[in-house]
Amino acid sequence: MKQHSDDNPDWKNQRMQIIGLGESSIRKSYYPELQEQHIELLKKNEELQAAYEELTAINEELVANYDKISESEQKLRESEERYRTIIETTDTGFAVTDDEGRILDANQKYVRLTGHHDLTEILNRSIIEWTAAYDRDKKILATRRCIRDGFIRNLEIDYVDSVGRITPIEINSTLVRTGEVVRILSLCRDISDRKQAEKTLELARKKLNLLNTVTFQDIQSAIFTLSAYLELTKNTLADEKTRSYLEKEISLIQVISSSIKFGRDYQDMGIKPSRWHRVNHVFLYAISHLDFLPITRHVELDGLEIYADPLLEKVLYNLMDNVIRHGVRATEVTLRYQKRAEDLVLIIEDNGIGIPKDKKDMLFERRFGSESGLGLFLVREILSITGITITETGVEGRGARFEIQVPANAYRFSQEPDRSISNSVL
Repeated sequence: MKQHSDDNPDWKNQRMQIIGLGESSIRKSYYPELQEQHIELLKKNEELQAAYEELTAINEELVANYDKISESEQKLRESEERYRTIIETTDTGFAVTDDEGRILDANQKYVRLTGHHDLTEILNRSIIEWTAAYDRDKKILATRRCIRDGFIRNLEIDYVDSVGRITPIEINSTLVRTGEVVRILSLCRDISDRKQAEKTLELARKKLNLLNTVTFQDIQSAIFTLSAYLELTKNTLADEKTRSYLEKEISLIQVISSSIKFGRDYQDMGIKPSRWHRVNHVFLYAISHLDFLPITRHVELDGLEIYADPLLEKVLYNLMDNVIRHGVRATEVTLRYQKRAEDLVLIIEDNGIGIPKDKKDMLFERRFGSESGLGLFLVREILSITGITITETGVEGRGARFEIQVPANAYRFSQEPDRSISNSVL
């Protein structure tokens, strides 16, 4: 047993030993490890704090995005409601179909056009079911064209309801793709009133044309008879002054006759649909009505065809008649063409006296010329129906030169080109 010592004990050292920090403490050897763990815990705490702050920021961003999405959804619902209201109140049928023509959605106007009363009656059904039998192939081809080109414009077909009532419809469609999903949006308009108006107008036009034709024929017959009597009267008169009066009257009657012919041609202009014409053939038909044997012809058109009114023959007739009447010394005519950019120019030239420069601007005006002045005016009007223009570019003293400019979509060449022709082969 350790003897009691009167020396004062080292209380500070003993205290440090007791709490594990003294020099002889066995815990002192674990202090560096504890220090490292303490530092690591502090580091992890900082990381957790940073993660918490990041999560807090993300949460705030998500909340903000959610609010924006909610606001966008609300606006989208409002927009859908607004456009749905517009679609439902419009007088035009609206339908959404898939690529096979099955109804996916439609407004009430379209439902009524099909002869039904409720959208549920036509959902997932093909529009071919209420398309008139004679228009079904047209509708199928139009749908394929819409998928290929992305749109349909002004397609006219007939719908037939359950009781056989026919409704003419005009359809304009647009293709919408969302990934692999295809939708066709169509606006369908009832054109019954327009069709009825067209029929009424066509009937009135036919009646008017018939009246005009009969009237023209009667007037022409009367003019012919009157001209004959005037000629007989002139030949029996000895008085020169009276004879001169009769000659003027005969000349006026010829002007009236020319105006009557012009009116007859003008009323027929645009009545029949435009079509493709082989220019070489039309030229031959035109000169067959004229005394054209003294004129040499050179035609190099390579099978050229142009899309024009059926009165194209009248155009070439008047141009060739112009050569005979006003060419004076013209002995030959040339028909050829040139390509200019995408357009084509049909050139008609003669070797006559040509046209004075100061008269070129008035050449195609009505009443210009020594007689009735209607021939070249009619020429310009007929060509303009299909967007074709005509100008005179000749040089006075060297002959007339008419340039007929044909748009790119109004000319083509036949697979069997024409031969170069002249008098010897006509």
